[in-house]
Amino acid sequence: MIDTEKLPNNVQKLKKIIKHLDNDLQAEKDNAEKKINALLEQIRLFKDKLFGSKSEKHYENDAQGFLFNEAEFEFDKEQLSSINQPEVEVKAHTRIKKGRRKLPEILEREVVEIDISESEKICPSGKSRKFIKWEISEKLDIKPPEVKVIQTKRAVYGCPDSCCVTCEEKKESPVKTAPVQPQLLAKTIVTPGLFAYLIASKFCDHLPYYRMESIFNRFNIDVSRQTMCRWTIQVFRKYEILQEMLWKELLSGPLIGIDETTMQVLLESGRSAKTKSYLWVFRGGNPRAPTIVFEYRETRSAKFLLELLKDYKGYIQTDGYKGYNYLEALEDIVLIACWTHGRRKYDEAARASKNKSSAQQALSMIKRLYIIEKTAKDFTPEERQRLRKKESVPILEKIKEWLDKKHFQVLPQSLIGKAVNYTLTLWPRLINYVDDGIIPIDNNGVENALRPECLGKKNWLFSYTPSGASASAFFYSLVETAKANGLEPYWYLRYLFQQIIQVETEEEMRNLLPQYVNREEIKEYRMPGKWG
Repeated sequence: MIDTEKLPNNVQKLKKIIKHLDNDLQAEKDNAEKKINALLEQIRLFKDKLFGSKSEKHYENDAQGFLFNEAEFEFDKEQLSSINQPEVEVKAHTRIKKGRRKLPEILEREVVEIDISESEKICPSGKSRKFIKWEISEKLDIKPPEVKVIQTKRAVYGCPDSCCVTCEEKKESPVKTAPVQPQLLAKTIVTPGLFAYLIASKFCDHLPYYRMESIFNRFNIDVSRQTMCRWTIQVFRKYEILQEMLWKELLSGPLIGIDETTMQVLLESGRSAKTKSYLWVFRGGNPRAPTIVFEYRETRSAKFLLELLKDYKGYIQTDGYKGYNYLEALEDIVLIACWTHGRRKYDEAARASKNKSSAQQALSMIKRLYIIEKTAKDFTPEERQRLRKKESVPILEKIKEWLDKKHFQVLPQSLIGKAVNYTLTLWPRLINYVDDGIIPIDNNGVENALRPECLGKKNWLFSYTPSGASASAFFYSLVETAKANGLEPYWYLRYLFQQIIQVETEEEMRNLLPQYVNREEIKEYRMPGKWG
């Protein structure tokens, strides 16, 4: 409240006070409206994420179109022509007919022959009709998984004399038993096939062990979820060297992509069961035979990366999480940012903001970068780099010009303001990809490796112990590396567990990794064209 006794009697001074108060009220009103608009954007975004489409596809003919000032954003016509209609050689190919695909030849065939009756084989003229051909159609039949018991008999021989003096003199047992064959886990019912089935079911099909327990019960087999968990950790501890070998492969390549996701571990020492833990994923190694490694950590702190990557030299691609800034302390490392994460922020602004034009302008320009990448999909790294220098660099320059201007026009707390600030902050890393053709424009390869884990944890929710979380990371590494190298996970794992119990040297162990395994020895090694 204003103390009227202290107000001056001068009219001009009173007008100044009123004007000053009016300005203050207007400023408060403007700030309140900005906060309200920012909060409304967040509400619209949350509702869109909850109820709207999850796709981030960008359509040129959407609603408002992608309307922007042509004088400001129109590219040179020759440049547009080369981007939208790239001159590329189209290799000859056979058009795939539409319709149902043939069933795989690898599947066993049960042939059912249907013949006509003997009377129908005689034509009305009295002559026998000649056989022409079989009309063949195929249908798919499925029965529950084949379950069998492998019974091993070990021969036992004994001396004919109940008390053999010669055996006593030579200190040998009078009874001889055939040796025990190598086993994946001694004194258990586990076979390579059973364990491969468990791992593929959990880490590919996202089935929690309690569901597998009920599946076994339908066959009248008593295998508890606790037993399956124990087997998983025991095999992990026995063959943990494979994780070390995968790390060596990962660090041998020119590029590593990194991402992380939350996971819940119930029994961590000194931590609440509700505390978030993290699963980190790394993709690297030979670009033609990639390696994917998962690592469990209690927190999101990225300091551990300094030790893991201290001897690495090359490119590292990440999102904008500030923890990755620790990597700037490492020598011989070039940090690359991900355009998918940058684009996603503009997509959110376009979904939730009332004024969508600015976000759509950014999306339209970023889309042009991806058109170039699609054109260069089958190029060599050298060809891709030349195309980027010619086509992508001018677009990047336009984007930077647009960002510098928008930075002063948008509200920092709005979704478009946050998107612009994010892009400008990471700009040096975002443009680094044009310098080398082996660098992808985004980190989607790593995100794709994380998707199965994200789906899996929705089904099995959590790990009980850090040992279980580390075991999960180990088997995710094997499964995702197998898939990245075109191997069908179950048959690869079955072969791996059959062979690993017989290896004697580290070189033999290395040859069992997905990148080096002898594919011809695996019953069916090819991964399906579409993997769910």
